[in-house]
Amino acid sequence: LEPKLDSAFSNVTVIIGQTALLLCSIENLGKYKVAWLDSNSITLTYEERRIVDDSRFAIERPNVENWHLQVREVRMSDAGQYRCTVNTYLVKRKVVHLFVNVPPTILGPSPSKEIIVVHEGANLTIACNATGSPQPEITWSR
Repeated sequence: LEPKLDSAFSNVTVIIGQTALLLCSIENLGKYKVAWLDSNSITLTYEERRIVDDSRFAIERPNVENWHLQVREVRMSDAGQYRCTVNTYLVKRKVVHLFVNVPPTILGPSPSKEIIVVHEGANLTIACNATGSPQPEITWSR
């Protein structure tokens, strides 16, 4: 029997600094070997061994069919495409796209408690800039 992966593609979204778990389950692995590669085709793991010199990466094996890639303390640079591969004659793979979110932060000085007096008919410009990923949406209310 040929090895069978659980799916061909999946997405994982995690907040920066948290742990991401990229799932890969394989039935009928038999004599074949499993490796995880990143978007630059760098081998991260081979079987249960970490190949890359980054201790944040590890294989999690809750049962015999699972070859999950754990990425601890996720960074923005970790975002991208990962491949769980099986070395069959025609390589079988599952692609997992990792998205990294950054909570929104308002940029600039903290809002002051002072009262701004504007004369009727005069213009007043109030600015609010924020950063985050995905790009935060700013709404105003009074």
